[in-house]
Amino acid sequence: MNFFIADDSEVARETLINIIDQGQFGDIVGETSNGSGVTLSSLVELKVDILIMELLMPNKSGIEVLEELNKQFPGKIILFSRIEHKKFVEKAYQLGAEYYVLKPVSLIETSHIIRKVMKNYQLEKTIHNFRKSLQLLDDTQFDHSYEMSTFSFNDVAKDLLMDLGIVEENACRDFIDLLNVLLQLEKEVRTEDVTFKQIYQMAIERRHCLDHVDVEKERKAYEQRVRRAIHNALENTASLGLSDFTSSTFERYSTKFFDFSQVRAKMIELEGKNMNKKYQAKINIKKFISALLAMVKQELTLRSQSRNKE
Repeated sequence: MNFFIADDSEVARETLINIIDQGQFGDIVGETSNGSGVTLSSLVELKVDILIMELLMPNKSGIEVLEELNKQFPGKIILFSRIEHKKFVEKAYQLGAEYYVLKPVSLIETSHIIRKVMKNYQLEKTIHNFRKSLQLLDDTQFDHSYEMSTFSFNDVAKDLLMDLGIVEENACRDFIDLLNVLLQLEKEVRTEDVTFKQIYQMAIERRHCLDHVDVEKERKAYEQRVRRAIHNALENTASLGLSDFTSSTFERYSTKFFDFSQVRAKMIELEGKNMNKKYQAKINIKKFISALLAMVKQELTLRSQSRNKE
């Protein structure tokens, strides 16, 4: 990450430089002691990712700098100030500041804020690049890449989903789209930094490519379909346990994809011993999809090793 620091206090600038250096957050590519030293052209030329700026500076205030940047600066902005007035805080956020931090602030808190802004910025860049890559594909190219470049991965995923009782074509595609998004994200960021809401949105954009869809409306429907499918998988797994509790498939799936206590609760429910809705089995979507991705990768590795031996 590239940082630019704007503060009329030399001590404050040196403190921020030390924090960035000690935290190994990135490089200081520029600094200035007054607001007139911050321009959009200089920030772009220096490839600045994060601008850290004091609100009150000679020649030009931080608010005036934000107004001139006019939200055209592609990076993130952290504003420090001793002024707590609501008017300034609201104005700063309206003009694009990521954080408005009141002084004095501890070194630990400053490091935490910088780290958080860096993570958010990296995530936004990843999502932007993902959407940009979709725009480079027309419908024909997109369908072809979906079917050919990930055929073996999708094939294994579909086999596992069918083992779990998720056999409906559209349901399988919902999960396969999610898995492919997670695969792409793994190359650029930690997937735990991405919310499932964002993953659903990216899966929708991946599927519809350049089509105009109501993403929020489709996301809610998508989530409902996934939740319903996982509930069905839980019921199928519980049914398998009732018919053959020692089954290796039951032992594997009941602990990998679900919390076993919830599988047991569903088994009791299916036996008709628990009719109280308050104590009905619950699912964990994140656990299920994470387990599915891990097992697809594992199965692909096993198949590859088997093919190499042949």
